[in-house]
Amino acid sequence: MRCRVASETGRRPLRACDTVVGLTPACAATSPIWTRFMETPSSPCISICIPDDFIVSGPQPRCQGGRGCKLTQNFCICFACIVVPFHARRRTLGMAETQRQVVVDTDTGLDDAHSLLYLLAQPDIEILGLTSIFGNTTTEQAARNIAAVLDVADRDDIPVFRGAAAPLAGELCIDPRWHGIDGLGDRGLSRGDAVLQAESAADFLVRIANERPGQVDLHPLGPLTNVALALQRDPDLLSKFRSVVLMGGGGPYPPPGGLTLTDANSDHDRTAAEIVYTARNARNVVMVGVNVTLQALLNEHHYERLRSQAGRWPQFAATILDASNATYERVWGRRVSAAHDALASVILHRPEIATGWVEGPVTFTPTAGSFAVQVARTHDDRPLSFKTPDGPVVKAVTSFDYGEFVRVLMGALLRGRSDHTCCPVTMDC
Repeated sequence: MRCRVASETGRRPLRACDTVVGLTPACAATSPIWTRFMETPSSPCISICIPDDFIVSGPQPRCQGGRGCKLTQNFCICFACIVVPFHARRRTLGMAETQRQVVVDTDTGLDDAHSLLYLLAQPDIEILGLTSIFGNTTTEQAARNIAAVLDVADRDDIPVFRGAAAPLAGELCIDPRWHGIDGLGDRGLSRGDAVLQAESAADFLVRIANERPGQVDLHPLGPLTNVALALQRDPDLLSKFRSVVLMGGGGPYPPPGGLTLTDANSDHDRTAAEIVYTARNARNVVMVGVNVTLQALLNEHHYERLRSQAGRWPQFAATILDASNATYERVWGRRVSAAHDALASVILHRPEIATGWVEGPVTFTPTAGSFAVQVARTHDDRPLSFKTPDGPVVKAVTSFDYGEFVRVLMGALLRGRSDHTCCPVTMDC
């Protein structure tokens, strides 16, 4: 099979609406990212390589006027590839027409709220459950904030599970300067007590992993206490998830002269972080660390775009971003903030947005009053000059397509749940 682009087939010229950012024009089937994307498709419409003898039949799809893969009735318009009927595309890749099933473990603060809105906006994602954890706020308040986001999305049907109230070792420490006392910037967005399941978060994680082995993505966005408790019950837990894409850690070791990056999620429960990163896995654990999330910036332009859009969903997202920008203004001197958790969620859903990574075991180093969790590779993916303990392999993202990240995130925050969650080509996101 080789990739046959539309301009080569002569069936029709490429149009503006054929552009998809994030995959190479040649649809390089041999690249690691492309291979992963074919194996774990995450959107209802993706670019694929077509066999030379594949015949396109039926009417040409109507251009939607947007940028990105667009599904129109039974047809798909793809980047630099010929038009493929949706049902034929599924048969070609041998994929079942099922949604991606996700469990989110969250300390629902400001960036977590954007992350949840993004996931809730995707028609091809089914959130099986949400588990609360301390971090940006208390575990109880995190559950209330989950309920607030679910209310905005009109998804009160998703079950919520209470997580651990304190770290496995040490004292609980929450700094309200980052997310406010209520975790959502004290903007009046939180709500009364959430309706919680009787089952604990850790027990739910164990149950769902064993009931649906290899089918569910685990998505921790806060301290790893719930996951560590679940691992104490089932040491093979991580291997039973389809993937474990977590926001935390600092990526690889920095270049000479660079800073060692630490993250709050690992620091909130250092014991839990060590348990999770050293647990047996199926090479399915992905670290989306602060080395990349600090580059996932949203500014006042993005806030104004959200604020100008009518509707409860974008207005909620705008208020969240305004509060986050106000927090980071005291750190960076301008109203801009890092969408830490949102980047992790977009990479979970759209793995092709990650453009670089390193793989290796994880090291743990107390540093400057914090805790550095890093993959034992240099920034340019070479072995460290000193011996490090052996351990399970974790993949750490080192770069991503910022433009595509902003486009798909803003599309979800602006439009909510719809068939087209990306900003169209005419929208300056």
